[in-house]
Amino acid sequence: MSTVRLVLELESDVGAERMFVMAEQWMQKLAQDLADKDREAAEDIKRREHREKLLSEQAQPFFRTFAECFKHLVEEMSTLLSAHHLHSEQNCNLDGSGRTFTFNRTRLPFISASVAYHPQGHMVNVSYTICNPEMPQNTSVAGRSIQARFEVSHHGKAGLVLDGKDFYEPKEAAEFLVKKLFTVEEPKG
Repeated sequence: MSTVRLVLELESDVGAERMFVMAEQWMQKLAQDLADKDREAAEDIKRREHREKLLSEQAQPFFRTFAECFKHLVEEMSTLLSAHHLHSEQNCNLDGSGRTFTFNRTRLPFISASVAYHPQGHMVNVSYTICNPEMPQNTSVAGRSIQARFEVSHHGKAGLVLDGKDFYEPKEAAEFLVKKLFTVEEPKG
């Protein structure tokens, strides 16, 4: 182990005071040069830390509200479809952690969806399968998935980027997902 010893002796003559002032000016210039050089990196680190703090505070409540809006909308959709004789059993469940919800509908159309929030990375994965009028027997249907992520607006508000679209209101994101799930594509051919 090496030891470094720094001894600073000040004498009262004018030359030593001038040396001390020069050293102080040199250190101030060096500190300013370092600050100027690293300002952009420091500001970037500060922005990332601020973004992470906002997402840590806002993403989970946004997701929970998004799930509750989604559930309300699919219940409304079920009521409307029942009025047109398109009744189907369905359920929508939010797990206890508030990080995953599932939606299943047996027919007209058949829908199976799972939406999961991953706090590490603030990502959301939407996996779903849609068949109309119902799931074919003994046949597998390829599922689809949408990667989504939470971002922060210039105004400091967390929002969900879902299928390439920005949503800063949970209800709007839920409306988009319900529309996507209940849109039945015409068979090709």
